[in-house]
Amino acid sequence: MSNLLFRRLISTPPRFRAPGPARAYTSAAHPPPQRSRYLSTFLNASALISFGLSAYVIGAVYPLPLLTYISPRIAPPPPDPDHPDSKLYLQKLEEELHSLPLLADHRSTEDAHEWYETRPYLSLPEERRANSLTAGALRGPGKLALPPLVRARRDETEGMILIHVGRGLCGHDGIIHGGMLATLLDESLARTAILNLPDKIGVTANLNINYRAPTRADQFIVLRIRLLEKKGRKTKVAGTVEDLSGNVLVEASATFVQPRFAQFLSNSSVREAMGEAPAVQQPMRSPGEMLPQRSSPKPILSLPKSPSTAYTTVSHPIPAPESSKHTKKVIALGEQYILPVYARPPIVLHHGEGSWVWDCDGRKFLDFTAGIAVNALGHADEGVTEVLRAQSSKILHASNVYHNEHAPALAALLVTLTQREGGLGYPSGALHPATSPGAKVFFANSGTEANEGALKVARKVGKDRGGASKIEIVCFEQSFHGRSLGALSITSNSKYQDPFRPLLPGVRVGKLNVREGLEELIGEQTCAVVLEPIQGEGGVNAADVDWVREVVKRAREVGAVVIFDEIQCGLYRTGNLWAHGVWPVECHPDIVTMAKPLANGYPIGAVLLRDAVAETMTAGTHGTTFGGSPLACAVGHHVLSRLSERAFESHLMETSAYLVGRLGQLSAWFPEVVGSVRGRGLILGLALKRAGDPERLVQLARERGVLLLTAGKDCVRLVPSLSVRQEEAGFAADVIEGCLAVMGKP
Repeated sequence: MSNLLFRRLISTPPRFRAPGPARAYTSAAHPPPQRSRYLSTFLNASALISFGLSAYVIGAVYPLPLLTYISPRIAPPPPDPDHPDSKLYLQKLEEELHSLPLLADHRSTEDAHEWYETRPYLSLPEERRANSLTAGALRGPGKLALPPLVRARRDETEGMILIHVGRGLCGHDGIIHGGMLATLLDESLARTAILNLPDKIGVTANLNINYRAPTRADQFIVLRIRLLEKKGRKTKVAGTVEDLSGNVLVEASATFVQPRFAQFLSNSSVREAMGEAPAVQQPMRSPGEMLPQRSSPKPILSLPKSPSTAYTTVSHPIPAPESSKHTKKVIALGEQYILPVYARPPIVLHHGEGSWVWDCDGRKFLDFTAGIAVNALGHADEGVTEVLRAQSSKILHASNVYHNEHAPALAALLVTLTQREGGLGYPSGALHPATSPGAKVFFANSGTEANEGALKVARKVGKDRGGASKIEIVCFEQSFHGRSLGALSITSNSKYQDPFRPLLPGVRVGKLNVREGLEELIGEQTCAVVLEPIQGEGGVNAADVDWVREVVKRAREVGAVVIFDEIQCGLYRTGNLWAHGVWPVECHPDIVTMAKPLANGYPIGAVLLRDAVAETMTAGTHGTTFGGSPLACAVGHHVLSRLSERAFESHLMETSAYLVGRLGQLSAWFPEVVGSVRGRGLILGLALKRAGDPERLVQLARERGVLLLTAGKDCVRLVPSLSVRQEEAGFAADVIEGCLAVMGKP
């Protein structure tokens, strides 16, 4: 009943509906209001602005796939940096970074020794990094995965920074925002500017930025910075951001000024942001855990306009006119009972402090020999003294029949520092050394013993690879590797060799930096090639990196072991852990030998070997009674920890830059006497033009209170303590200038 009623109701037309179409609403009852001309203009402009902003945001200003214009893809969040995939990706990026042709070319330029390489923030925890962007705190493949690699001139007037930019920095598919590049450039400008201000603190007074072109993500970019002007408390800098093809993406210039109250501010955070550790005083701890005191970098002193004439007269006559009875007695006793193999001046040293020594007659000398490049931390260093006291009260020696706790710690420190700073096949700044091939350490008592051990390893590897006839060893002229029979055999100097021939057979001698004849020199019977990256005793002669590349390449072709003797030039004397550490990895050796500065004068030597060659040595194939003793290794760990502090390295290189600047002026002031300046860091040589002048300069300097060394036939060697101050370097330079003035007189 209800359904029938419903159907009738809906089928019955309404009684009020008129026949035909309705016409009541054919005209507009509420016409739209007319827009004013001003409103239309405003709306049109707004639409254009909105379109432009949208195009900028999604990257429409850059040639992208059509899909990107329609629906830009947001970059995915970076995965956990500790995830295995992230570690593999970062390792790949690190390898790609160090294989960049731009970086390899820059490391091998003629003035490469004037640059240093660092990875700011690498050793700082993220919570202490000044800026999470450039610090690399945006970890993972999607963001700034790698800490920047910085190469800068040692005088901080120019820099090059390599950065990998990931998709997480752009916010949409494939485009790096110009503002992001500008931020990176601004912070890089600030680094160079602030390092050239007296108190390492500055603020931006003026910044001009010009955006030249956008760029894609997932690539390496290079920032180039240069100092334009340095005047008092103001510096001007300029720089560019470029892709690896040389296209300029952003360019900028800036002026930084230092407030007059800057000296009252703490600049520790600034130094931390640049990769330096804060200058804090650490409490004294046990020998294996002692943390070093860190020195703050100081501005480089200005260079004089003319040579000093303050030290032309003798102040320390040798021998002393009134030598004490004690001095005469000591010398006479030595002449009676000590084998007379040393030609020594009649001076008896009594004690030292820092870079200074005093003789038994109370006279004070500036020691620019450092025990022949040994006393890296100077004389009577309090930290070294405390380690010697504390460890000697526990255990001095137990032989290698038993383990001791300090030898493994020092070996681990040597390997991990090499992995971090470069050398032995590790690129500088490697982030994940645990994934890299390993290395081993053998401890000896001296540099000569270290070289003897390296030769034994090479001989055994040679026989493993090529049979009993693969025993030849290649060395080079003007080298010095030690005085024991094996090391003497590869020390190509007739003065040392002639009295003791016949020497070790199978030794072939080449010429440093001469490429001709390398294939004949290094043959199928060669088991080892031994060289010094910088020859010390031979005249402070640096090996050319391109020549080294050819030597190493040829050695690899014939299966020979490459040995670098860094006994004098290694362990931070050049400003880097290893002198070869700044070279491309294809120039790296299989074995590195070291000794001199490792324990600041306590006898120790070491051999650092790649696992690939170390695996040939088994129990009983080599050994030592005293090597790796608890005391030697405790001191070595303390010294190496101190030397590896970034603030210490910065201090060393600032002093080196000043000293090189002083020495570099001498050839213009004394052109008939002085030649070139050799070496880098604090292994420096002053070449002299006339025969006999090196010996005479050493004598004249000694008579004026400065101790120097000769090197080779034509060179005076300067190898002071690595902790030497700029003021002390200035005094040494003043004395040398006075001596040269005397030598230049007819």
